[in-house]
Amino acid sequence: MREIRIYYGALEQADRLVRPVVEACAQDAEIKMIRLSQFRKKSPLNAVMSVLRWKAPDILITAVDGGAEDALFLVELSTAVFTKDHELQRFDIHVPSMERDVITVKISTSGKRTEGHGGDKDFDYKKAYALLLEKTGRLAYHFEWPVDGGNAVLDPACMSCPPPVPGFTKLVCNGIREYFRGREGWIERTHGSDGEFREWADLVRSTPLEDPDPLQSSRTWYEGGVLDFKFNRMGHAMDPERGMLVYYGLLVGNVNAQLKFDKDKNAWYGGTARASDIEKYVGETGLAEPADFLKCFLVGMGAEDKLGSAVGEDRADWGRRYYPTFDITDELKEHAADMSKPLRIMFGFSDSLELLDGGSHIRARLEYGRMPPAAQENPDRSITPLKEMTLTEDEVTYAVVHNVLKANKFKIIAVSYPAAMGDRVMLVERGKGRAQRREYIDAVFVAGGAAGLHESKGRFDSRIRRDVDKLARYRDRKGVVDEFMEKYGCGERAGRIVVGVGFAAPDSFTADRARALDELDYFVYVNSDSMKWSVWECGGAKLFTEARGKVEIPAAYNM
Repeated sequence: MREIRIYYGALEQADRLVRPVVEACAQDAEIKMIRLSQFRKKSPLNAVMSVLRWKAPDILITAVDGGAEDALFLVELSTAVFTKDHELQRFDIHVPSMERDVITVKISTSGKRTEGHGGDKDFDYKKAYALLLEKTGRLAYHFEWPVDGGNAVLDPACMSCPPPVPGFTKLVCNGIREYFRGREGWIERTHGSDGEFREWADLVRSTPLEDPDPLQSSRTWYEGGVLDFKFNRMGHAMDPERGMLVYYGLLVGNVNAQLKFDKDKNAWYGGTARASDIEKYVGETGLAEPADFLKCFLVGMGAEDKLGSAVGEDRADWGRRYYPTFDITDELKEHAADMSKPLRIMFGFSDSLELLDGGSHIRARLEYGRMPPAAQENPDRSITPLKEMTLTEDEVTYAVVHNVLKANKFKIIAVSYPAAMGDRVMLVERGKGRAQRREYIDAVFVAGGAAGLHESKGRFDSRIRRDVDKLARYRDRKGVVDEFMEKYGCGERAGRIVVGVGFAAPDSFTADRARALDELDYFVYVNSDSMKWSVWECGGAKLFTEARGKVEIPAAYNM
């Protein structure tokens, strides 16, 4: 039996955007939806794991046929304001295509512009596709997510998705058909299967690459054939610079990565798994010696056991007037399979790494031979094993939106899933411009003249309390909520604000545990045993006319 598998970060995007496309063109194949997991070092590097070791996409479409599984499409969805930095920070979505036969697709709002937003808004995004094609031979696709009035246009039935994208539908359908006609050469046949795709290929080929000479900014400095590229932090998977480095690594033959470690600041290590250890170490040493910088890098990147032997022990005789240089090429080759995504990208698309102090002086330097991804001659095609689905925040939010809120005929203003945050965000510090804090709320809706603010969790635990407190603070920020609703189409200000939470729990759960949460107007209890939902109103709101129902979410699996 043939299968088309849709691996996803957000169930709604898989079910409402991708599944209808696949159903239209793969009627003889079983369709399965699977929640994407983390990269597992001990798993075979098959169609899924060979992608995840570089990037967790929004959507991965694979085909199972003849006892084997192959990746077909990688899909990235973005509603970000268009700037060069925003475009390039997701460029690492293309890296898996350098190893395996897979087509990359990006659906984004390249026409979205915002006044006062920094960054290069005049960058020609086609230059990135032209670079990828010239340097790797891979043709990737861009489809436009429409914009209206400066906001991304959302499918009102599924607010993490754009309206139907005809070009995407055509590409996926043609690709699936060509794959099942014969695995050999299916990508080339797909590229030539329609005039729209041939025109896109011609447009990409005719787009000149970016000239690196003008690259002289706080992040990039090109001089003498070498590009200095600065990472702002080790935490948060080195985002957004990790994606940008792939682009610049393809553009320039010699890239020198840089990390600044300022003893008086913590942003460079905040967000790492061992931030507290680094904070303590900096306090004890004052980052006085080159060894201190190396130690912080190895700890922050989880590479002590991999690269520690290459840089040696603390060496007081290194002094403070010059910096030591280490060649770690052999160690990288030995530990290539154990590297994290950020390290794999850094060592695959740059040639050296300099660790700088707060005054931008070099304190240590690592040199290495690049280890870029290479096409696999005999890729692993083993089929990814699947498990029964368990409910997480993603599924609970889906159930609340599509089963509970819609059953009660509430007007839904915004939805945010863990892997699909969207661009409808609460700007909670008015007057601070781009510097203000932003908060994504799982669901915002209108009911009976009230603005409903909702958060979900996969299970009832201590985090629920934090969500309730977060939402309750909006009662004192009513102006923020009013502005949000006016901007995103409500058309009127809400008279009051109600807050609620949703979670999954087994039969043994007692509702009194949630009723004890003060400030809460309602909660949605999703019974993970019976797969039924119930709404409990804690105050006098009485908004819900439908208080119980069946949980109707699409069948899916875990990896």
